Amino acid sequence: MTRKPHLIVALALTLALVVSACNSNAPAPTSTGVQSNAPTVTPAPTSTAVQLNTPTVIPTPTPEPCLSACARVSAEDIGALQQLAQINKGRITDIAVSPDSAKLAVAVMAGVYIYDTATLEQLDFIADGSLMESVAFSPDGQDLAIGSYYQIHFYSAEGFEKRETLGGPFSAVYDLVYTADGKTLGALGGFRSAFLVDAGTKEYKALEADEQVFSLAFSPSGDTAYLGTVSAIAVWDAATGEQTQLVEKSECTRSVYLADVPETASSALACDRAAQILEGESVIQSAQAAEGAGDALSVAGGPTNHAAIGRSDGQVEVWDAAAMEATLWNVSGHALAVHSLAFMPDGEALFSATNTEIKKWAFAPSAPLRAGDGMELGVIDGFSNNIQNFVFPPNGKPALSEAEGLLFVMGGKVWQLPPDQCFGQLSQAAEVMALDESVSYAALSSDGALAATLSGSYEKKDFSVALFNLADGAEINRIELGQYIPGHEIVFSADGEFWAIALDKNVMILNRQGEPVEKVSSNDWITNIAFSPDGKYLAATDGKGVLTVWDVGTWKVVNKITGVEDYTYSMEFSPDSSKVAIAYSSGKVILVEISTGEIVLTLTGHGAAYDMAFTPDGKILITAPGDHTVRFWDAAGGEEIYWLALPGSVTQMKFSTDGKLYLATYEGVIRVFGIPCAAAAAGAQYPALNAGAQPTPTPAPVSAKCIIALDPPATYKLDGDFHVFGFPPGYSPVPKTTILWSNLKKATESNGRVTIWIPASRATVAVDPATNVITVAIPNCNLPYDK
Repeated sequence: MTRKPHLIVALALTLALVVSACNSNAPAPTSTGVQSNAPTVTPAPTSTAVQLNTPTVIPTPTPEPCLSACARVSAEDIGALQQLAQINKGRITDIAVSPDSAKLAVAVMAGVYIYDTATLEQLDFIADGSLMESVAFSPDGQDLAIGSYYQIHFYSAEGFEKRETLGGPFSAVYDLVYTADGKTLGALGGFRSAFLVDAGTKEYKALEADEQVFSLAFSPSGDTAYLGTVSAIAVWDAATGEQTQLVEKSECTRSVYLADVPETASSALACDRAAQILEGESVIQSAQAAEGAGDALSVAGGPTNHAAIGRSDGQVEVWDAAAMEATLWNVSGHALAVHSLAFMPDGEALFSATNTEIKKWAFAPSAPLRAGDGMELGVIDGFSNNIQNFVFPPNGKPALSEAEGLLFVMGGKVWQLPPDQCFGQLSQAAEVMALDESVSYAALSSDGALAATLSGSYEKKDFSVALFNLADGAEINRIELGQYIPGHEIVFSADGEFWAIALDKNVMILNRQGEPVEKVSSNDWITNIAFSPDGKYLAATDGKGVLTVWDVGTWKVVNKITGVEDYTYSMEFSPDSSKVAIAYSSGKVILVEISTGEIVLTLTGHGAAYDMAFTPDGKILITAPGDHTVRFWDAAGGEEIYWLALPGSVTQMKFSTDGKLYLATYEGVIRVFGIPCAAAAAGAQYPALNAGAQPTPTPAPVSAKCIIALDPPATYKLDGDFHVFGFPPGYSPVPKTTILWSNLKKATESNGRVTIWIPASRATVAVDPATNVITVAIPNCNLPYDK
């Protein structure tokens, strides 16, 4: 069984409202304390037709074979836009081995990969939404449970057919653990919460701890549940859901991880450098890891009374739970922290996982290996952490091949993917340079020759910036920042002659030799900086919404715009350098004319955009809010002309020199979009921007959905991240008790008027032009939670 820490939720997640008048393709599971009332939707006589932008939902594709792109992304061909390839599988969040030792399930943010444990070949991929955090096989080998945000999905463990989905008050389901008899599934589903789910009825009860919960384990009988918190073990009666005891762990200062040890009446505990074996709440064996070992981040119980511990320094240990005098063996085979472990039930191997790779180790209980002798049997890779700062260097530049190749920073290293018809696969990536461990951010020059890094810590105040030559990894120069508090941005000019870093209220500009040449200032903390494509301007936004533009030749202020909004999320110059787009925390996006300072366009309709990009012709502005969508806007008129729904939120996007759109997403995947050759050859005609028509979207693949028919006089608009439906006084399509997925108010009533909010990322909306009936399709909406 796997034990792993809570992950910091870096993105704000939308919360879905489900109207209970819907019909589901799958029955809604029953949950303790949850009521589902089915109201009748009363039709009304008239309404105005509603124009809608319906998203194209992109399923997670098989990376090969890929499609060829024969046309640049343009307004005329936007309807033919398709995902051409996927680079990387995503970030590993959890692993589990089937009871028969035949299959390894690997959860990534966008789904679950299934591997053969003997050959390590991929057998299947389960795509079910996104943000998958945990996975577990039932003890009888019949079910596979997958934990995501707000949901637990149940699949058959043979054909991997979807059985049902359980939704509830849990947020991210970080861990799943079955009792030995398979009757109860334990889930870590919140900061201080765990849930006990009846595997048959899917009813559940909540366990609320006083501290953050890191792990969950059961007694062999399943009657007792143990929660590992920051520095204690909370003991619960699994039948009643009542806490019976709190065992303080004085040797634990950070977090406690627990796991069952099969075929025994004991549990394995790991925290910091301590390792213990418990019978009930009593410690029967105790030991300490070697001096200098990293903190424990995961623990698993294995066959014949063994326990494994994964540590923050990449080390894996196996202990004899009966003796605990010394580790049977330990290895330091990972570069990153080991957050998940899984023994093969037959005792032949142990799997360990970081964010980016899985290793299979020899483990023979009958003839245990000595310390340091762990034998690596195989590696499953092709996964990745979040990818930052990727560029497309032109041909013939230093450190690169003759043809263009993608250059990017991932996992503390700079990588290059060689170009090919499938845009490169992660397994083909060549390591260009390893960054120092203290590097918190790195930027790459567009010519592929230089890397600039930010290193240091707030505690020691030892920040520094350095410039490196990517051809040989040599450090060109380093600047000690001393008392400066650095921002999060380092940018290069398009020609690579300058680079800049945000430092509190200042921007330091450096040359190609890493020497400071200028420092410019703003009135508040700088949030974003950018050079214009033509190299003439440097722009910065600050925490009070002020945009300042400097002339690169003189470093004098060209223009300053104040009082627009507060915090800015992203900024992007137009290809001709005449305008700059700014995205604010409110969700508003403005387009500013550099020469006059005039705001020529204002866009609303989604949350704060984490990144933006213009098409190479400058006609389309693309925004990436944190709601798993990408929006396409007419850069002249401001109309939203198209949008894509993705399995993950986009953190960075850029166009390659040949016009393909690359999107780096939160789950650690780069998705490549373009106009396929087949579409270009067919000469397909798509409406021009001023025609006002919308391209026909690809329908979303869903396993179950609610269809909500909202008859006139409902009105509709897109407001930020939500579809908003308004109804006049006297018309109530929902009961007074609104059915929600979580406790955020998404239905309001004022003076008899009812407003319903449905997250745009979780619903498809359409209007029948003949009847004006609004239809809302919500994937997997059979998950009511009555708040």
